[in-house]
Amino acid sequence: MDAQARASDRTVEGLTDRISLLERYIADLQARLRAREDVKAGNFWYWQGDGYDYPESLVCPVVMRADTLRKMLGPKPPKAESPLTMHELFLDVLAKIEERPEHEQLAIGIALYSVINLKKEDEQHG
Repeated sequence: MDAQARASDRTVEGLTDRISLLERYIADLQARLRAREDVKAGNFWYWQGDGYDYPESLVCPVVMRADTLRKMLGPKPPKAESPLTMHELFLDVLAKIEERPEHEQLAIGIALYSVINLKKEDEQHG
C-alpha cells in the first residue's frame, strides 16, 4: 500500500469506509457460519423439482443437481468474438435469472451462493 493510500485510511472518511468494509466481511463470515451449522444440523432442502419446491419460504441452503441449476439458468450465451469480462458475464447471468419466476430466482441465488462458498472453502483448504 502506498503512502497516500495509508494516509487516506487515517481520515475519518477512510476509517468509516474501512469499518463498513469490515462489518460487511464479518456479516458474510457469520452468514457462512450459520449456513455451515444449518447443513451440519441437517437443516437444508433437497430440491425435488416436482412443483412443490417453494424456496421463497426457505431460509436454509438448497441442494440441487447441477443439471437442474443449468436448466433454470437456461442455455449458455453464444461465444462472442472477444471473451466477456467477468462483469459482462455476471450481468448476462443476472439478466437470465431475472427472467425466471421469483421462486426459481431465489433457488438459483441460494444455490449459487452455496457453490461459491464451497469453491472458496476448497481453495482455502488446498
